[in-house]
Amino acid sequence: MDKTSILRKSLSDNQYYPIKDMFRIALIDNKVVIDYDYSLKGRGSYVLKNKEHILLIQKRNSLSRGLKCKVDNSIYETLISELERK
Repeated sequence: MDKTSILRKSLSDNQYYPIKDMFRIALIDNKVVIDYDYSLKGRGSYVLKNKEHILLIQKRNSLSRGLKCKVDNSIYETLISELERK
């Protein structure tokens, strides 16, 4: 099964999107990381690759609740800078 056919639920709007259109943020050994390969073990949450959606989950603190830990603002800044790189 390729990554284009896998669907995951976005934290921002609870809608399902193809995994290729989303970032996976994972909690590994009490550290929050961006899982670029979608392969790290551990608790993970998905957010749409869209600046408005990233800012929305930051405002609502959805990522911290989804991962059940405090998420530093640098994660959101990194996600937005990844969008701007493309």
